[in-house]
Formats: sequence, C-alpha cells, structure tokens
Amino acid sequence: MDAYQAIEQGSQELLVDTAISHLEKLRRVLMLESWIRDAAQDPLLEARCRGWHAERAKLLEQLHLEEVAEPGGIRRAPGSAALPPGAKRAPQSSGSRTAR
Repeated sequence: MDAYQAIEQGSQELLVDTAISHLEKLRRVLMLESWIRDAAQDPLLEARCRGWHAERAKLLEQLHLEEVAEPGGIRRAPGSAALPPGAKRAPQSSGSRTAR
C-alpha cells in the first residue's frame, strides 16, 4: 500500500467514525425529546427534565442543528421546502411554538 492509499483509507475510516458519532448523538437527541415530552406532565421530573433540555441543547450545538430545533422537537429550517403534497402536519398542543 502506498502513502496515497493509506491516506485515502484513513480518511474513509474517519468519515465512517464521524457518521457513527453523529448518528449516536441524533439517537440520543430523539430519546431525550421523548423523555422531555413524556415528563412534561409530571412535576416530580421537572428538575430532571431541565437536565435533559440542557443535554439536548448541547448535542444539537455539537451537531450544528441548534438553529433548526426548538424544545418541542425538530422544525424545518427557514427557507426549506414545505411538506410534500398530501402530507399532514402533526397537531400542535396549545401553547406550543409554531414552526416557521
């Protein structure tokens, strides 16, 4: 194996490792969002929920997604395409922020 091939293989391994790391962080964000949503009605979990919000915000910042996310879940980024024809938006609970 020459130097070029070694560099190419190393860069491919780095891309795979980075992709796996991003997927693990996204999985954790989705899990935290589920916990936050489920804990919203339980006053006993209020302090824990604040910690989940902080962890979620940190992960979104690391993934450079903090601009397209809000506490209730992911919303589409400004300027992104609307829903495809026939798709329906999820009903919004009272008091939640609307997607832009």
